[in-house]
Amino acid sequence: MPIPNRNVRAQSDKRMDGLNGGGTPANLPKIIASPTRPTVVIDGDCLAMVSGTTLTALKRLTSGEWTDVPFDYGTNPGTLHTEGTYYGWFNNGVLVAIYVYENNTIKQVAPGANSFYIDEVPTDEASVGDYWLNIDNLQSCNLYQVQRLEQGETTPGWTTLYNVAVPVVYVQATEPSGAGVKPNAWWIQAGGQSFYDKTIVSVKQYEANYGWVTRCTPGGSGSGDLTINIDYAIVVDKGNVI
Repeated sequence: MPIPNRNVRAQSDKRMDGLNGGGTPANLPKIIASPTRPTVVIDGDCLAMVSGTTLTALKRLTSGEWTDVPFDYGTNPGTLHTEGTYYGWFNNGVLVAIYVYENNTIKQVAPGANSFYIDEVPTDEASVGDYWLNIDNLQSCNLYQVQRLEQGETTPGWTTLYNVAVPVVYVQATEPSGAGVKPNAWWIQAGGQSFYDKTIVSVKQYEANYGWVTRCTPGGSGSGDLTINIDYAIVVDKGNVI
């Protein structure tokens, strides 16, 4: 998946029908490549379409989808008396809050625990399950970290899956090279001419000023002990996340 695309899957394209035309629709995560952390949207947030002092449409995020809701608008939420109807409250010509009439009570839904957006949500909006590729800029697109938005006990939070402090591990016969090799990366040099021969010839670590430095040479004539503890190892280059 090319990193330069800031938002490789549009919000409207997050649902994919079951294979062969049947099955339950699946909510697919977005992958957002951006220098700045995406805005988090959660179920219950509101999207209001405003023309002057007229509320022309109102949507609420429900199960990851922006869904139209019945609404009214004006300068006095106290006129609400219809169950399940939302109200856009204008003050001095500006939309400032969203209310709803539920269980014979008028309640403010946004701003508060939920947010509301006018005319459009941020370009790089994310919801639970989405991924953020933190890049330096949209030109060079060097990758700093990969995070996933996960649901916490009360609010969503970002969990780091990859960052530059976590070493990448290469397992191959030939020497890894190129600008994508970062300091502290590990190279487990596999011997043999066959794809199935994974005999370890040596284990090396990349140092910025020296290149690949041998840490261990296993085998009968080798020497050195080595322990590598890694929580995540993700192979990354500028064009792809694998």
